[in-house]
Amino acid sequence: IKVSEMALTGEPDDVQKTWKMKPKKDGEPEKLTPENCVFSGCSVTNGKGRGLVIATGMGTRIGRIAQLIAGEDVKPKKKCFCLPDTSGNATPLQQSLEKLGGRIGI
Repeated sequence: IKVSEMALTGEPDDVQKTWKMKPKKDGEPEKLTPENCVFSGCSVTNGKGRGLVIATGMGTRIGRIAQLIAGEDVKPKKKCFCLPDTSGNATPLQQSLEKLGGRIGI
């Protein structure tokens, strides 16, 4: 597939993506946009495929950029077992449901 990563990199040209994993070489820095990842905020411009969501909200690259702009600490939140802590980026509805659940539980 081809993806427009202009929101992340400012690159005006579409980027070719693949499902293949490339081994990282010693001393090589981590790429901002690896060839096997498509990120939120980036549009698929050509082709079709399937994906696996590995992060949402402030845990994404766009979220990390937003944290940097806001001047917030960008350390990853502690995770409990296999589920990430999403309390920091809860929507107003999720916050209201959390309060309601607390009231019902009492």
